[in-house]
Amino acid sequence: MIDDPTARVIIAAALGEAVDSAVNQHHDALTQEHQLTSRIAERLETAIPRLGQATGYEVSVYTQELPDKGPGALERSLGADLYVGVQVRAGGDIKSKGFLVQSKWQDAIERGRGRQDLIGQCDVMVERTKSGYVWLYGRRGARVVTAKSILRNPDRPLGRVPFSRRPDRLFDGVLKCREGDQAIGLPPMPGGADAAVVRQAIGAMLSELGAGAGVGIFIDRRF
Repeated sequence: MIDDPTARVIIAAALGEAVDSAVNQHHDALTQEHQLTSRIAERLETAIPRLGQATGYEVSVYTQELPDKGPGALERSLGADLYVGVQVRAGGDIKSKGFLVQSKWQDAIERGRGRQDLIGQCDVMVERTKSGYVWLYGRRGARVVTAKSILRNPDRPLGRVPFSRRPDRLFDGVLKCREGDQAIGLPPMPGGADAAVVRQAIGAMLSELGAGAGVGIFIDRRF
């Protein structure tokens, strides 16, 4: 998706920092998981404008949150509370990948609250996509673990589950086209599409996928 390693590292690092900085500021607060996910989405949007100047890529982030409670709650149908879609434009070429995320406070899970719920959510995610992840919110930011790793290690402490990494490494893998699921990538959108149109497309996809919140990242290569 992005062959330029310098541009890819800059973009991935900025997106990873958007996640980690929000987690660090809210770990010891009264912030709930879904509230923190909302703040992360806001930071992803504010981090993006700097990247075009630094990399030559025009990057846009769109977020949309959906209710996670009540009739028809979508989180239950996918095991996820966040959908992330990455779309890269290079000239006339458009590529897109997506993945699902379930977010959790790591210390709450480690104290024995919600581990079985998390396992059930991961089980649902892997039935829907090959690219399901758990974002663990902790004292030093967020850690990313695949849903498959959680299922393969149901009794292992979360800090020792294999293949744990920082959010920037996940974004780097997606931008390398080594991670993410093309089947749930964002619908193709014309360059410069109106924000309302983009959000409508995200909403339609989320309704189909059953995710609880959406983040769509559009990247246009400037020539």
